[in-house]
Amino acid sequence: MTPVLSFKENSKMIAQHFLQSVVAVDDNIRFKARPAFDDEKLAEPDDTGFGEFEADDDKQQATTALSHELYYQDLSHEFASKGIICGGFSPEGDVDSSLQAVVNTSKNADITILDWQMEKAGPDGKFAIDTTLKISEIDIAEGGRTRLICIYTAENAKDVADILVKSLVGLHSKLEERTITFELPELTHWKIEVVNKADKQEVELCDFLINSFANLTTGLLSNAVVSSIASIRDNTHNLLHKFNSTLDPAYVSHILGLISSPKMREQAHDVAFDYAVELISEELKSSLQINEKVKGSLSKKIINAWPDFIEVDDLKKSFFLELSDEEKLTFDRTQMKRLLLAEDLKETLKEIGMEASQKNIVASPKAKRLLAGESDQEKIDPILNINNAIQVKHQTLKPIERFEREAIQLSINEPSEKPLLDLCSIENTRRSQEILLCRAPSLKQGTIVKNEETSEYYICIQPLCDSVRLQSTTSFTFLQISEVTEKKGKFTHVIKKANNEHLKLFISCKATTVRTLDFLPDTDSKVVLSSLEERQYFFVENSNNTRFEWYGELKQLITQDIVNNLAAQISRVGSDSFEWLRQKQL
Repeated sequence: MTPVLSFKENSKMIAQHFLQSVVAVDDNIRFKARPAFDDEKLAEPDDTGFGEFEADDDKQQATTALSHELYYQDLSHEFASKGIICGGFSPEGDVDSSLQAVVNTSKNADITILDWQMEKAGPDGKFAIDTTLKISEIDIAEGGRTRLICIYTAENAKDVADILVKSLVGLHSKLEERTITFELPELTHWKIEVVNKADKQEVELCDFLINSFANLTTGLLSNAVVSSIASIRDNTHNLLHKFNSTLDPAYVSHILGLISSPKMREQAHDVAFDYAVELISEELKSSLQINEKVKGSLSKKIINAWPDFIEVDDLKKSFFLELSDEEKLTFDRTQMKRLLLAEDLKETLKEIGMEASQKNIVASPKAKRLLAGESDQEKIDPILNINNAIQVKHQTLKPIERFEREAIQLSINEPSEKPLLDLCSIENTRRSQEILLCRAPSLKQGTIVKNEETSEYYICIQPLCDSVRLQSTTSFTFLQISEVTEKKGKFTHVIKKANNEHLKLFISCKATTVRTLDFLPDTDSKVVLSSLEERQYFFVENSNNTRFEWYGELKQLITQDIVNNLAAQISRVGSDSFEWLRQKQL
């Protein structure tokens, strides 16, 4: 019988399956296995220039010299046994070119291992610090990523960690033991481990780093993402086999068919590209939906094991369920598991609500008497009477009613809607200000802009075919939309701003919100392009030179849903009918 893995053990297994590449950099790298020294060999003097000394001194000197070395064979073999490729590199010659080579290889590596003391690359720590800062610049510019760096040193690990934290200026780093983490939004999933070579030799380092990486990626959706990417990697060559060069004539036939149509001729290659991307993405989606490892990462057993993974100081306040302004529940991981395992969710929530009511009460004298059960009737059904008497902010707590009708907000340790807004943004947004763009955004369906003068927001609903091949000033159709700033205000869509905050929008699909604005297209691309000014993109309206700041684009299906709802509203039939008959229809 296969043993049931804990959530953490399952996460490590997923992480190990995902990990594929490790880069190890050390000027004392040895491309051989670590030698097995014994006392006799250590006692034998050599003629390397150390002079005459006692055997004990010889042993100590040899051990000290060896402590600075990295034995690549041991390290690479241990990673290889787990299906992970480990590359070794020793800085030689020009320091700048070596540093750039390390940055280039580390950029896409899963784990980077750097020596602290590298005499061939400058003063102690300089090469490792410069490499770390250079990689951080790339990750920040790209909007952030998950990264694990290990400083593998013969020096005192605590001293090295202290120096490293002080050197990473502007990255908002913090040190706990020998682990460095970051508070900068783009580096929240960065981690640097400082490890002493004497404490962990190469074989031990491998397992330590896999565990450390798993801690970075452990989570429900993050495990699913890691498992999905690993599965795509596994199926890469199967996908290449399916989309092989024999399909080229068919794809070119598609392009020729588009070119033959006068309406599609100028955008034939763009349309063909979109077709290819859709074809490939659907193939990937299909393979993920039937992949057992991906499905297993979000299986019922794994989700039920999730509460045990949550590590908090106060187990009685692990989870916070907010049902409304007045109705909130705090409960522990045991109760959370009861909810996840419940056959009758409503009844279980009602029980937990009663338990929470008794812990979070503002009890009147009558309620206290009821709790004491001072009458026969109260003894017969004390829970019913208690719940009728207990007031929470002057309103009886009825979580089951709210659970059925209100949005459910689950938090850990304290109330927070940030994770929910983050997920909303991922669902809604194709790209936004938080993402580094390789080219200037164009104005098209789904684009969200803000009038710099009035601070009004708009979403473009211009059909895609009317946003290209533009020869002169063109009127674009927009919906005026509202920013929601009230904490409990209703909103329909969420995107992220450049400062990593959320922009909550309410989009009303009514004819009264339709607006038109005129823009001049770019002469070369024949689309309306934005211009970059101080890290922000702007469109300039043609009639009065009003600037509109680009905030992002909604995904195609999300935008199509908005346009469809608008069309449904506009196409409604308005008629006067016999009132008695209309009432009979309600």
